[in-house]
Amino acid sequence: MFFSLSINVFLAMKNFFFIFMLFLCTGVFAEIKITPWEFAPDQTLTTRCYFNAYGGTSPYTYILSSDPNSQNTDNYSQMSSTGRFTQVPNGKYILKITDVNGESKTFNISVEVKYGLVAQNDIALAKVPCKGTAGSQDVFIDVSLNDQIVATRVDLGNNRGVYLSVQKEYVGLKIIKESNFGTTTPINGGIKYRLNEDASLSSDYFEYEITYKNKKDTAGVTIYFSKEMPQIEEVHVDGNKAYFSASKGTPGYIFVVKDTSDNETEVSDHITDLTYGNYTVYVVDQNQCQSAEKGFFISKVVYPAMFFTPDGDGINDTWKILNIEEFDRFSIKIITREGKLIKEYKNSYTPWDGTAFGKNMPSGDYWYIMSYPETDQCYTGHFTLIRNSGSVEI
Repeated sequence: MFFSLSINVFLAMKNFFFIFMLFLCTGVFAEIKITPWEFAPDQTLTTRCYFNAYGGTSPYTYILSSDPNSQNTDNYSQMSSTGRFTQVPNGKYILKITDVNGESKTFNISVEVKYGLVAQNDIALAKVPCKGTAGSQDVFIDVSLNDQIVATRVDLGNNRGVYLSVQKEYVGLKIIKESNFGTTTPINGGIKYRLNEDASLSSDYFEYEITYKNKKDTAGVTIYFSKEMPQIEEVHVDGNKAYFSASKGTPGYIFVVKDTSDNETEVSDHITDLTYGNYTVYVVDQNQCQSAEKGFFISKVVYPAMFFTPDGDGINDTWKILNIEEFDRFSIKIITREGKLIKEYKNSYTPWDGTAFGKNMPSGDYWYIMSYPETDQCYTGHFTLIRNSGSVEI
């Protein structure tokens, strides 16, 4: 009979029956974080072992029992049809593998489970107002790596074992160095941080200690403050009017419009009667936090009348163009529906009285073409002349 006790165990038995055994032991996996804690199934240092037999006649029966000649603290004994054993503590064991024909073999196995403790420095991001303190806002710090490290070794007698696994379990937590500008409080296994000073600070720092049984480790957390500033969301220009919207910060916005001379006008959400030129706007929220400026442009806009009635009653007797005086240079052409030019103005405009070539023009629609070289703008449209009599066709 020949067999080798190693990670890959080869057995040669009578009638060339053999069992080939592979094993793999891993630790208990459980996720843990500060805020919130997630618990491992237990706090004992145990591992899981997997054995696979080949050869002979399957299926196999596996029995893992404490070695009666060892000083095991636990009297462990489990039987498995799959070769899998759970919650195996430190100690020496006898593994017995039996096939369906009753052929069996035993192995002496040692299991050693050791643990350490690692705390890792971390960072956190806290949103705070741009001015003042955080007030009633509590920042919960998520420190992701506070690990109980468990190394598992299985030895078949020739010192060729397997080291595996990270086991994360609940550990004790306390603050060992307070933050400079806030208050840190362990709560439900996590850490609650509250800023007590002016939020114009850029960061804060504290240190904590984790413990498990006779192990301990320390780490630090740096908290960076992200200031919630308001921002201009949209500027909508409609002629000589501008409409504003904002987001973020603390609602209760005031918009401030500035012209090129830095004259400021405070408005709620819109402004009217703006003249041609460049403007900027910024928003101030309820906490007096100010956004960045955003620019917008007001074009020169004219408003031609839609109709006029040259009947001498003093009401709408001429065709007027509102805001035409905003332009130093312009050209205005009035044409009939047939496309005939009947009136033209250049750089100067007197409201048209409805006459051309010394005669009254008849009622009807007329078209205009307005161009402004200084702004490269051009407007076209039509209006209506309404009169009762005294006109001629041309």
